[in-house]
Amino acid sequence: MSHLLEHVGFNVLSTDTPTDIMNRQAALHFACLLGHEQCVTESRNQFLRFKDHNVWVHGGIRRNVYVVGVREGDEQDFNFILSRFRSSNLAHDQLEMLRAMGAAKNPALLTRYLELTLTNEVRSHDKANSFNYALLGNKENAPTVLQFVKNNIDAMRVAYVEDAPPNPVHTCLSNLASYLEEPELVEYEEWLRSTQVGTLQYNTALSAITSARNNMAWGTDNVDNILGAIRDDATRVVTSVFMLGAMALLAVIA
Repeated sequence: MSHLLEHVGFNVLSTDTPTDIMNRQAALHFACLLGHEQCVTESRNQFLRFKDHNVWVHGGIRRNVYVVGVREGDEQDFNFILSRFRSSNLAHDQLEMLRAMGAAKNPALLTRYLELTLTNEVRSHDKANSFNYALLGNKENAPTVLQFVKNNIDAMRVAYVEDAPPNPVHTCLSNLASYLEEPELVEYEEWLRSTQVGTLQYNTALSAITSARNNMAWGTDNVDNILGAIRDDATRVVTSVFMLGAMALLAVIA
């Protein structure tokens, strides 16, 4: 990641093409999510300059700066973004701030964020994406999201409009399974079988749990081959692995 970040840089340049901006955004998101120290430090510092001194953050890196600022920050940082969200009248910027709040590590703050998605402050067509931001923003958030679902499934079905054409509640329950480890998958399945039989999402959620287990099994079976390929030709694979990662990330966060 260090070689990649050296190539794309941390700031948007006047000579950047749209592809350069997209590559930088994906690279910064991926590196900071992995905990790359320089990425986290630089992004966090830009967030603090924005929060404390109102230094403008370029739209090409704003997403990552907001996310890292909240993920690595505290309640004050969360409340700052929440206040900006409530005062903004720009839909795109509001989405970036929702994405940031969804990255909060503190379970209490994350629950506050998820409860926000049940209100009219989050537009109905943004609710499912906002729910998913809580899974995308921090890899350790899934158990908190699971607890929120168990406690608020009826409210979700009303607020997210259960039978809307995109089936947002189906999407949320399916995506949740993809981020859970085996102990949480067991908990999730037991909850579904004991309380959700006959609901519209029951079979979809169970199928998602099966898919999650199959994906983990595939990774376990193939990890030696994957690592071997990387170690055999690290230089060449850096580019291809990044492109695969970027494609996957862009598919999810676009």
